[in-house]
Amino acid sequence: MRIIEYDFEFDNAEMRGGVGLAYSNPTPRSSHLPHVSDIIRDLENTITKPGQRSKDSDISDTDRERLNRYREMGFMWELVVEETWKRRMQQRRAGDLISQVEIEYDGILMTPDGLYIPDWCNEEYKATWRSMKRASPESIQAEFWAWFVQMKSYCLGQGTNLSRLFVFFVNGNYAPMVPRSKRFDIEFTDQDLSENWLMIKQHERHMRLQGRL
Repeated sequence: MRIIEYDFEFDNAEMRGGVGLAYSNPTPRSSHLPHVSDIIRDLENTITKPGQRSKDSDISDTDRERLNRYREMGFMWELVVEETWKRRMQQRRAGDLISQVEIEYDGILMTPDGLYIPDWCNEEYKATWRSMKRASPESIQAEFWAWFVQMKSYCLGQGTNLSRLFVFFVNGNYAPMVPRSKRFDIEFTDQDLSENWLMIKQHERHMRLQGRL
């Protein structure tokens, strides 16, 4: 018997373009319109976290390799856990839930996790490595900003002010590191939804001018 060992690496494009699409996009997206998740991701990278991420030129080769390995592991596991959690929750609510139907609103595509028919409530399922301590009713919107931008967009697109957020905290509150789950029932105002959408549309135009859409 002969065994040969090789290094094997994922690159970022492969992770997000291969594994990511297989799990997080079960149905193909319409190619001619932008998706709200792409706009939110760009917003988070360029507006809400300015200067918090080191430039590649400022990171040593050793640190870059180490960070890339952590990103690969974290991204893969969080994505798989989140997808499994989502499927489980959707199966439990089958019959009362419209699941992951792509919709269009104001020229932008959206794929909500679910719409619970009895109270016409948007539902979103998330998994995270971050501590549950960050997710109190007073702090969760600031700590998980992108989730709330996403939910407000989905609510507007589905004609509801209600959203139900199910979160699987992989490591609980880290004291001890035990998985925990939480549900948050949220009611947005009309102003919440309109101001959020104005931000989305303005950033969509900015991305188009910059050639990123």
